[in-house]
Amino acid sequence: MYSIEEKIIAWLNELLRKITGRHLLISIPSIWVFVFFICPCLLLVKISFSESVLQTPPYTSLLEWISGATMQIRLNFGNYIGLFTEEMYSRGLLS
Repeated sequence: MYSIEEKIIAWLNELLRKITGRHLLISIPSIWVFVFFICPCLLLVKISFSESVLQTPPYTSLLEWISGATMQIRLNFGNYIGLFTEEMYSRGLLS
């Protein structure tokens, strides 16, 4: 019988044998795009749905645990309502 560590090592060796130069060539730009484009965009979306507060961090959390295993999602659409209702922003969007 093999121990769990030997099975994990065998699985990792099998995985390393399957990785080729093409996989590495594709993974480097993919990681670059994820770190420097997708992550900042996700942070901007998170901030756009948060409420601003005068403390550190300057925005509230979107997820909140209430009564043990229940999660509450709090989205603030006020930023988007202001974007479409204020004249300055609507003129900028339409021009």
